[in-house]
Formats: sequence, structure tokens, C-alpha cells
Amino acid sequence: MNKLTNSIMQLVVSLMVVLSPASLWATVGDVNGDNDVTVADVTAIYNYLLNNDQTFVATSDVDGDGSITVADVTFICNILLGNVVIDN
Repeated sequence: MNKLTNSIMQLVVSLMVVLSPASLWATVGDVNGDNDVTVADVTAIYNYLLNNDQTFVATSDVDGDGSITVADVTFICNILLGNVVIDN
């Protein structure tokens, strides 16, 4: 990911944090609400996509595009890999 793309993603995430309810975005990427961004958050989104599991639907739209897709999984993977830095 190039620097411009990373900067744009950081800006989008920052805006999402500012404009979203604090309860929804305690930690960006923390889909399951355990206060940590891990593979479990990726699994939560996959469970929604594959099994229509509605448990974490309110927090699964990590990239803020209005839908829950594989792009949300990719976003979390980029957080885990350090390609996107989230300052909460």
C-alpha cells in the first residue's frame, strides 16, 4: 500500500471514529467488542458473510462504506499487518 492510500485510509478511519457513536467504534476493527483487534474480528465478519450471523452486524462495517463485505475483512487484516495505523 502506498503512502497516499495509507493516509487516505487513516483520514477515513479518523472521520469514522469522530462521526460514529463511541460505543460502536471503541476500537476500529474490534468487531466483537473484546477491546482488541485480532483474527477473531475477521472470523466474526466471515460468520456474517457465510452464515448470516447477525451477532456483530452493528460493528462489522469496519471500512464505513455502508455494507459488510470482504473489504471489511481486508481492512482488519491491514490493521493486523500494520499497514493501517489506527489512533483511537
